[in-house]
Formats: sequence, structure tokens, C-alpha cells
Amino acid sequence: MDINAVVNNSKKRVLLLFTATWCQPCKQLKKTLAHLLDNNPGIKKNILINELDIEEQSSQHLLIKHKITSVPTLILLDEQDKVIAIKTGNLQKLQLEQFLIQ
Repeated sequence: MDINAVVNNSKKRVLLLFTATWCQPCKQLKKTLAHLLDNNPGIKKNILINELDIEEQSSQHLLIKHKITSVPTLILLDEQDKVIAIKTGNLQKLQLEQFLIQ
């Protein structure tokens, strides 16, 4: 998948979720995000979610572009590919919801 094409052609906000398979906080955050999206169809409808494994070669250019130094890292982009907000670390459900709706 060409993530640049996805982001650039999106009519929605985009969430870039940088994770790693060995990262326990990443696993917990993904569960929290899945639960939040299941219970909030409005958020799911308005945000395109892209999970990126930091160890995958295809993610390397975004790691450099966004200066990712730890995981999990969430970057919320607007429809013009501008950064709205960045959070690093595991988030509780309410924190994650507030991050996504800002």
C-alpha cells in the first residue's frame, strides 16, 4: 500500500499509528482503539486509520518525516495532510477519544 497516496487522496482525517510487533503498549493501544471505533461509528466514519509497523521498510520514510523516536506514536492529519496533533505512548479510552475528535 502506498501510504502517501492514501493520505494525499483522503477526504477524511488520517490517523497514522506507529507501532511495533514487540511493543506491549502498542498492543494495548490497538485494543483500546478498536473498542473505541466499534462503539463510536462517527469517529470511524470520519477518520482513516493507518497502522504502520516501524520495522517495515515501507514505513521508513514516514518515520523520518515525522521524526518518530518511540512507539506507540499517533499522528492525526487533516484533509490537507497537515499535522493536527501528535501523541506518544499508550492512551486511555477517554484520552484517545479526545485526541481523535479535536
